[in-house]
Amino acid sequence: MVLQDPDQEIIQDMRPFAEVPVQAVEAVVKLNTEATVAGELNRLSCLVYGDNGQVLPFDSEWGTPRYDIRPLEGWRWDDEEVGIIFGEKAQQYEVKCLIPSLGLRSESEPWLVQPASLQNLITRLTQELYLAGETINAQCEGFDRFGNQIEDLGSIEWLTQPDIEQLISATDSMLSLPVTQAGTYELTCIHPDTANADLSPSSFSVQPNLPAELRVFFASGRQVFSIGD
Repeated sequence: MVLQDPDQEIIQDMRPFAEVPVQAVEAVVKLNTEATVAGELNRLSCLVYGDNGQVLPFDSEWGTPRYDIRPLEGWRWDDEEVGIIFGEKAQQYEVKCLIPSLGLRSESEPWLVQPASLQNLITRLTQELYLAGETINAQCEGFDRFGNQIEDLGSIEWLTQPDIEQLISATDSMLSLPVTQAGTYELTCIHPDTANADLSPSSFSVQPNLPAELRVFFASGRQVFSIGD
């Protein structure tokens, strides 16, 4: 409907404006959290923004969002349909989402997976055979249930069977200790705060070293002998 003001000769168009549809112009991937431990669930979602700067209600006609997660290995879907994921390998991932029907691909977002709680303690030796007086070198390595190494174990304890008294004060994950008593030993590192961790000890042997002193004595116990004896 068009009206004309007879006094001012102004024409007013009273017809309703045609509504311009909002166009989808951008996809944005969202993570429930940017850092999880291995095995912890995380939720991914893909938001679609219109040219008005607002998030658009997701239209089923667009199809299911797809996710591009790199590296391709080290993670798993718990429920792909709703975007529930978890990492197994501790490392940095990059996540993108795609809406193929709209031709939209998001920028990448970081997702950091860190090692889970301590599950395994492994004692490693540089060698298995020593001479008395030589120094044994050992390292205690900790892993979660997915095999991710835990770099900082904090204070640990060392045990041997049979006992080596010098180990009482050793609390570092790296052990360097001279052993003077010949024998076969089993060396184990334990963590005082993780009683349920699986332990993998290592064995080593200590053999006598070269003689430090030689003594000559008579087997008979006699000190004086006759000619011909």
